[in-house]
Amino acid sequence: MKDYDYHLPTSMAEALRIKAGYGGKARFVAGGTDVMVLKRAGRLDFQALVSLRRVPEVTGIHEKAGSILIGGGVTLTQLMQSELVRHSLPSLHDAVSVMGCTQMRNLATMGGNVMSAVSSGDTIPPLMTLDAQCRLASAGGQRTVPLCDFFPGPRHTKAREDEVLVGLELPKPAPSCGMAFLKLGRRAALDLAVVSIAILLELEPGGGCIAKARAAAGAVGPTPIRLYAAERALIGAAPGEEAFASAAQAALEESSPWDDVRASRWYREEMIKVVFPRVAWTALERAGAGGRS
Repeated sequence: MKDYDYHLPTSMAEALRIKAGYGGKARFVAGGTDVMVLKRAGRLDFQALVSLRRVPEVTGIHEKAGSILIGGGVTLTQLMQSELVRHSLPSLHDAVSVMGCTQMRNLATMGGNVMSAVSSGDTIPPLMTLDAQCRLASAGGQRTVPLCDFFPGPRHTKAREDEVLVGLELPKPAPSCGMAFLKLGRRAALDLAVVSIAILLELEPGGGCIAKARAAAGAVGPTPIRLYAAERALIGAAPGEEAFASAAQAALEESSPWDDVRASRWYREEMIKVVFPRVAWTALERAGAGGRS
């Protein structure tokens, strides 16, 4: 028998009002793939779950005025099936394509993956390279926080207790951008990342040097991280083996890998140097193809 209340509001205002009524003892939930596991393990306690499944404000994938808006309640399956995501955000498509099994993707949401704030969250590095902004709502209104600044520590975000992640907003990339994501795990599927890297590249006209670079990583530190030093190593450089190796070394130096049951620190360090250039080459190929995968 469950020891918590369950609410299914049909508007954001109703959802916020219900949560406020529990004085910090309620949790928002969409797919519930993380919340219920933590609850059963005794690592999370709450008096109520407030489901966002029927709240229209957190649904849909939209393009508007040069931006792409992705609702926090959008499932991983919906992301996979979206032609807008496939063609305009291929690195995000790469990520959701290797997340869990079909049943899990049908339930799990992008907002849940972001708000779980785990270092290995697969959607987070691609979204960081896309300059995503978190749109947070409370009874007092809405505000935005850059995703790159959203994680002050492991399993912690800058969302306040009374806020919910409505969705993410990101500028639509130029058609000439190439982007890619790669997750290295201990097996081909249904596994958490040992190392994950996302890279976005845009070349100068003629392709002689890199005009814009974004890079981010997961599972190489206590939180997902933007790889600013690696980006600086890439911008202005001629794309190729030397530039990618130099940027990979910079990525290693700004990471802080650790030992755990999935991999040793040494292995993670070595794999950063292997995975980063692979992702960069794929991003470069996609940039040459006009951004298409």
